[in-house]
Amino acid sequence: HQSIYTVTYSALLLIVTVTIWIESHTITWINHVAIIGTFALYWATTLIYSAMPVTYEGVLRHHLGDPAFYLTILLEAVVAMVLHVFFQGWCYSFRPNPLQKAHRYAVAHGVEQEYFNQCKLHPDYDELAKLQ
Repeated sequence: HQSIYTVTYSALLLIVTVTIWIESHTITWINHVAIIGTFALYWATTLIYSAMPVTYEGVLRHHLGDPAFYLTILLEAVVAMVLHVFFQGWCYSFRPNPLQKAHRYAVAHGVEQEYFNQCKLHPDYDELAKLQ
């Protein structure tokens, strides 16, 4: 069971990190430090915990030399990200939120980008979103 936990949690950490990078509009050095620090902290604590004489003993050390461990993590992450991107595209196409509707309206009617950026602050923003 510890092997499944290690693979699944490692893939989950990779999925969440890639999702943060995909959906962030700006990535600063603070984001990079936090994301890389998360990976480093996870692997360090897992290696330390794996070295302790408990039921989890040696599981991670055993898997680090196995290429199937890395391929399984990568495969899980790729499948999850493909599903995530597909679902986001489906939602954008068939269930757009009010901001996406307003953006489509602005693009279709040639509204200036500066004006569109200010639409969110406008009192009639909801009416603009409903026009689509």
